[in-house]
Amino acid sequence: MYFIDIKRNLMRAYIRYLIEEVDVLPRKDYTLNILGSEITLMVGEEKKLPRFIARILEEKGIVKIIGEPPRGVIISNLIRLSQQSAQPQIQTVDRGFFLRLAEILSTLSAERIKDLKTYLETLVDMRTMKMLHRVYTRRLEGLDLFEQMFIKLLFKLFEEFRSSILEESTRLVKSLMEAT
Repeated sequence: MYFIDIKRNLMRAYIRYLIEEVDVLPRKDYTLNILGSEITLMVGEEKKLPRFIARILEEKGIVKIIGEPPRGVIISNLIRLSQQSAQPQIQTVDRGFFLRLAEILSTLSAERIKDLKTYLETLVDMRTMKMLHRVYTRRLEGLDLFEQMFIKLLFKLFEEFRSSILEESTRLVKSLMEAT
């Protein structure tokens, strides 16, 4: 048996999220030189860039990230999803929903976070119960990156548990048979 460091795996999911490519629309012509590779951005020409680079360029007014929901939409989705969590099917969320939500929460006041905490706890509790079924079906669609990482860890634990049971029970039966 091995120890699984959930926080380390969540950090890996966040890094994957940051290096994932997003579509950007350049607001002005610009040339990037990243590790010896030159990337040319031209007005009106969509380009794919790693999320962390796109965000830096967006802050500087060089590009506009396409398809990332605004902060208000993420918070509205949190509230909506927590209220719909009693539905039997797990609701589909954007691929980086919890990561984006964590980024937003880190910028809010303690009072506002406290207001949203109940919604988040309700959502996570209900989604966790529904995700346990996904371990058996092995379906990852409709889940956030954090949730996918969690399910993959559960897959590993399930497989280890199953193989341990089979190996140990076989060993135990064999040793009992040899003793008789």
